[in-house]
Amino acid sequence: KYKSGSVELATVTGIQPHCLFVEFDVFTGYIQRKKCLDFNSYIDDVMENGDLITVEILGYNKKHRKFDVIIDSI
Repeated sequence: KYKSGSVELATVTGIQPHCLFVEFDVFTGYIQRKKCLDFNSYIDDVMENGDLITVEILGYNKKHRKFDVIIDSI
């Protein structure tokens, strides 16, 4: 179901200096802030834990047992 390019509704569960964590269904997604580019400097101003956002799945990271995702829209 969660293939590369899929777009999913996710809940923000952690905002860290270098990344964000989101959850969708029973899975965790990992967003690298550097992949957000221009939006990176505004994340702390517009986003908080519990917010719903849509993410695009890049793939599953077996090493970290999380999906690598990017923000599609907030």
